[in-house]
Amino acid sequence: MSMSELWIWWIAAAVLIGAELVTGTFYLLAVGLAAAIGGLSAWLGYSHQVQFTVAGIAAVVLTAVAHQWRQRHAQPAPQQSLDVGQSVRVLGWNPDGTARVNYRGSTWTAKLATPQTPRDETMYIVGTNGSVLVVSDHRACGKCSFRFRIEPIDAGCDRCLQRCGDDDLSRFCGGRVATGLPV
Repeated sequence: MSMSELWIWWIAAAVLIGAELVTGTFYLLAVGLAAAIGGLSAWLGYSHQVQFTVAGIAAVVLTAVAHQWRQRHAQPAPQQSLDVGQSVRVLGWNPDGTARVNYRGSTWTAKLATPQTPRDETMYIVGTNGSVLVVSDHRACGKCSFRFRIEPIDAGCDRCLQRCGDDDLSRFCGGRVATGLPV
């Protein structure tokens, strides 16, 4: 073992761990710790093959551990806006497909969910894009990507029930829903 081998391992470990401070993913930390373990095997006098084998195995194991940790501590998906499913009154349509709408006592910019969406006086919020409301002529259930035509409740909403598990869609559609249509 030469001293330069030992320093190469320690410098690699320091660079990888330092880079981890910039990324915040924990994967470079795992590889940096594996390099430190490789440096430890060099310090103990093992051959190059053993050093690289130990560092490689440590890198795989520590990366898997980092991945599992990230999975367990992942942030939940952002909740859908409480505005989804609410009705808005259109004040006027612009030539580019956007509109000025009244919502919550204020005037907002809205755009159509799809270019084929009919333009009505009353539209329903199906999403947001920054501060722009995305509107459609159908209500969204508020929990999944299905919209509903207003029809008698006995039509049911099997596809939405399968996707979002909500068995009380009356709160989204005023007691009347129909089969979901993909957005």
